Amino acid sequence: MNNFQNGATLFVVSHQVDANAMTEVLSRLDNEEAENKSAEEQTKIVLQRLKHKRDALALDTSDEMIWNKDYSLNRNKLPEMLNTLNERIKKNYPNTVVTALVGLDRAEEDLSKDLVTYLRSQGLKAKTIDLCFGYSTVAKAIEKSKAYPQKLHRIYMDPKTRLQKFLDWISHDHASDLDTGFPDLDKALGGGLFSGLYVLGAPSSIGKSTLALQIADHLAEKEHTVLYYSLEMDDKHITAKSINRMAFQQMGDFYPTKNTPTAMKLYQGKWLDQFDKDMYSNLMLAYQRYADISLHMIPWNEEDRLPTAQRIYDDVEDFCVRTGETPVVIIDYLQLLRSPDGKENQTDKQRVSDAIWKLKTISRDFDVPVIAISSFNRANYNDPLADMSALKESGEIDYSAETIITLGYDLEHTRINNLDGLNEEWKKKTISEWLNKEREATMKEAITHWKKQPERAVTVRFLKNRYGAISNDITLYTYPKYDLFFNATKDGEPDEQGIYIDLDTVKAGSRVKDGELIYDEDAQKLLEMNLDLPF
Repeated sequence: MNNFQNGATLFVVSHQVDANAMTEVLSRLDNEEAENKSAEEQTKIVLQRLKHKRDALALDTSDEMIWNKDYSLNRNKLPEMLNTLNERIKKNYPNTVVTALVGLDRAEEDLSKDLVTYLRSQGLKAKTIDLCFGYSTVAKAIEKSKAYPQKLHRIYMDPKTRLQKFLDWISHDHASDLDTGFPDLDKALGGGLFSGLYVLGAPSSIGKSTLALQIADHLAEKEHTVLYYSLEMDDKHITAKSINRMAFQQMGDFYPTKNTPTAMKLYQGKWLDQFDKDMYSNLMLAYQRYADISLHMIPWNEEDRLPTAQRIYDDVEDFCVRTGETPVVIIDYLQLLRSPDGKENQTDKQRVSDAIWKLKTISRDFDVPVIAISSFNRANYNDPLADMSALKESGEIDYSAETIITLGYDLEHTRINNLDGLNEEWKKKTISEWLNKEREATMKEAITHWKKQPERAVTVRFLKNRYGAISNDITLYTYPKYDLFFNATKDGEPDEQGIYIDLDTVKAGSRVKDGELIYDEDAQKLLEMNLDLPF
């Protein structure tokens, strides 16, 4: 016996067309595994194939027709068919541990069970698998589902190889390179974003969309593609917020205190009329920088209709197939996703539960991080210690998400600079100090004062972290006027050194000439590819 040939997997399908299609997709998988690999890595892949052979089988043969004209199985010839199958296995895989994955369509479900029973009686490991993935035949599934090779790759092969695969996996570094730009947050996440479903919840107007957009821009600047589904703002508002943030970060201490830009002013246009020459030049520099970032930050732009979670699934599948890359997916926000087609009469809770499960499926099927922003129930708007029950129409959220994070009002670190409605004595004191001293004060009033401050502290709290310990609360700061979040020092004070950008390290590949945005050659190719995406 050849020591290498210690295992084989047979895909049992119901027609030769399916078998041919399966053989083709397995060959494609083999090519993808070896593509762009070093000689050493390709050698390891070849050795692994020798250890565990993959094959495709049909239950008919070229010299022995056992089908009716409608291509359904002729059950009268089932014993003959099974004997033929058994002979094939003994001939092609002598002295080999064989695992048979039987994947017939739903109309043949009872036959599939009979086949599994028979194969097990012959000493084979047999298991019923939906190789059709919901389509009528395997061939149709391969044709219609662009992610079929990835799905097939994840199907259970031979139990004896599972732990070896795990050992191979942990022999390499799988640290995330998808950092958020916030070191304390990355540390709590285990090093950054990994594949899985993340839910970010917060009450209204605390800055959850601003934080998600800033993380998206940070990832895009590092050339990680983000599919950004903003269901409240169009892509022009998103662009205005990003440019507004970058313009502030570029000028730093030289940023003027009067007539500063805001996202709304930028959105309204007429920059030359509204700002002086220096500020206009600064905004145009931010615009050119964002032009390069936007090549990897792809927003949902169908304004006439909100998407379903299934539509997002299809978009992610299409992107993966077209580009060969995996994106980060951000949905802002969860409760605005439409019900699945044909289920328009769902309750809000049913709609959110369906959506959260489909988003979970996206993260699992395509091995990508999915960040879903969730609003709070109105009853929890003024609760600084809100728990999972605060997530609006929570449904399956607390069960399905790997990580649940909330943003809350940090009254302990937010200092009073805007005294609107307060006495001068509270200048530079914290809102928490004011709340503790004023006997008649309410939490609602304290939060109102928090919202009036130009610089606000925000508490980041982990309610669930499936793959790690629940970290201590994290403090971030935000300048709402500049659409910016930034880090805190170890003692919880604002760390303004991390806000500003060193322009010497920035290389813009685009420029504006005579009112036209011009990309360099590489950026132009990427732009054209993105423009061809159906979202």
